[in-house]
Amino acid sequence: MASTGKSRWGSLLSQAVAGVEARLDTILAENEEQAAAQKTQEQKDSKPSTATSTRPASPSKPSTGRSLHAQAHSTFESLTH
Repeated sequence: MASTGKSRWGSLLSQAVAGVEARLDTILAENEEQAAAQKTQEQKDSKPSTATSTRPASPSKPSTGRSLHAQAHSTFESLTH
């Protein structure tokens, strides 16, 4: 009987983690699309100039999100096994 209860909790947790993973993937994809659109817009708006001082683009953060996603997944796996 105890294993049936664990199985139900495990199934519930698996579904919850799958939902969170799907949402994280969606958020990361949206961020990447926005960054690409912004970069394209900036390229269209910028005019060639003779000035040599340029400001480097700020790095995007999808890699941080992906590592967070991986950490969440590995934490879940360690809790369920």
